[in-house]
Amino acid sequence: MPDRLGVPIDEIQVCRVAFDDRVPPLSAIIDVLDVHERTRLESLHPTRRLQYAISHLALRDVLGRTIGASARRLVIKRWCARCRQPHGKPYLASPPSQVTFSLSHSGDFAVIAVAAGRAVGVDIERLDARVRVDDLARRLLSSRERCALAGCRGTDVGRRCLEAWSVREAFGKATGRGVPGAMNDPVASSLALDLWEHDRERRGARTRWRVDRFEVAPDYSGVVVADRPPWTVTLWDWSWSGDDGG
Repeated sequence: MPDRLGVPIDEIQVCRVAFDDRVPPLSAIIDVLDVHERTRLESLHPTRRLQYAISHLALRDVLGRTIGASARRLVIKRWCARCRQPHGKPYLASPPSQVTFSLSHSGDFAVIAVAAGRAVGVDIERLDARVRVDDLARRLLSSRERCALAGCRGTDVGRRCLEAWSVREAFGKATGRGVPGAMNDPVASSLALDLWEHDRERRGARTRWRVDRFEVAPDYSGVVVADRPPWTVTLWDWSWSGDDGG
């Protein structure tokens, strides 16, 4: 990943973060986080704290590299489109910027999507053999989605159901309505169908939104949703340099 991460108007940058032995210790991360992030960190179970801290350190580092600012001096606020209260969808309040972003984590990875001047949402999910795929399909999928799955067998069914869930997660983040607002949204259902199209150029043709998948690791689903197509996805692997720019 480059020291300076530009975001061309027709691209979405996705940065993959691995929770492995190359990450810094928790004590080295806390100083970069803001009060909200530290409070949230302290509320988590100890087994989840390091992953949360790494995810938010990486988010600040990626945003800092994108706009050329110190990671620790970024002001990230939140706003709910439904109740208009300061929680929900995060945005970069200072320095002022047209950069938008989204964060997701699952299993051994986190991902950060960054765009310029467009709404963006990202989601990753780990395929879990314990999930009852038939139950998930019945509760989650529209009749059109279930018809599209009729010819699939075995792990393909589980992967597509997982992608349909990821699409709804990413769409809820992009719109700021959250997952409950996206679960039964016909646009989210159309995006899931778009994702299963073999022709990439047709994805998003039915709405002003577009969806695409990206590689995370075997047995993972990675999906990004954004408005104002066309755009393409560029994938990077994140690593911490230890210098947040001051």
